[in-house]
Amino acid sequence: MTQEKLIDTLEKIAVQHWNTNKQPVLLSNLPPLLMKNLPDYKDILSGRSLKKFIKESEGKYKLIEHPYQRAKVALLPKDESYKFPELDEKHEQSVIIDRNAEKALIEFLKALKKLPEKDQEKVQIPVSVLVKMIK
Repeated sequence: MTQEKLIDTLEKIAVQHWNTNKQPVLLSNLPPLLMKNLPDYKDILSGRSLKKFIKESEGKYKLIEHPYQRAKVALLPKDESYKFPELDEKHEQSVIIDRNAEKALIEFLKALKKLPEKDQEKVQIPVSVLVKMIK
């Protein structure tokens, strides 16, 4: 098995998915598709991540990333262009607020963790309060 075989398989998957859905194939969906066509693809990667391999071997396809959602990474045929749908401003603000609330709760829990064990045993916080802190 060679890297060329993996590159050709990735190109084939990207083109087929594009022709069927008019969307790029998400990187998270690639492993099962690769297993069907190239069961030993992990050996070709030689310990590299699939994302890193794709970045290094772009030419017959390209890697695109969502501007705000880091987890959305996709494979696109080289001659196609795609722009992830924009989130409306209201949704973006709520995502930012949610992240800030989560960070605040985590910082609060980290502060509690620093308390002596004797004091930690005395702290009682209803789950409903923790949930409200995230909202």
